[in-house]
Amino acid sequence: MRLPPQLVEERVALIQEVEKQIVTPPPLRAIEEAPESFLTQAGVIKRTNLQREKYGLPPLKESPELNASAVIKTQDMLAKQYVSHLSPLGEGVADLVKRVGYQFIDLGENLALGNFQDDEILVQGWMDSPGHQANILSLQYQEIGAAVLRGELEGKITWLAVQHFGLPLAACPQPSEAILAKIETNKLSLKNWKLL
Repeated sequence: MRLPPQLVEERVALIQEVEKQIVTPPPLRAIEEAPESFLTQAGVIKRTNLQREKYGLPPLKESPELNASAVIKTQDMLAKQYVSHLSPLGEGVADLVKRVGYQFIDLGENLALGNFQDDEILVQGWMDSPGHQANILSLQYQEIGAAVLRGELEGKITWLAVQHFGLPLAACPQPSEAILAKIETNKLSLKNWKLL
């Protein structure tokens, strides 16, 4: 069945208006500070995927773009002395991933501050928090990026950790060439119809 051109345009507009989902639970703060604390980006990703494996979920693929956006976030928090999903300038995770060229359907961001003993303790802290655990175990995400950075914040030397989760736009099925051609034909028909 052929849809009238006006209905096709209405549906395209509706699809474009669908709001992208961004999940950002409150930042996690270390309850116990370890005197010998050491975190790694690779260890955070590995421990996250081990948690997913425990629940029978597929691993998240490491994304260079999400790694880059997570690095930008840790550096910005340290430079501007804040721990929040929004920077003092109002920039959030969607702005950061856009800056590195990551196109997404859904995003999530986990933040942590403190001298967690190691990657395992940090990721377990996120797993013990319902909002952070929801990001780690979400079936919605396919990719992950992470960053850790040590520096002075809130008057002490501490670690900042960031996880960025994403469902890339590429995961959305693309219309076939035949459908794209039909859409273009209908657009032209609609333009010609409006000229009458």
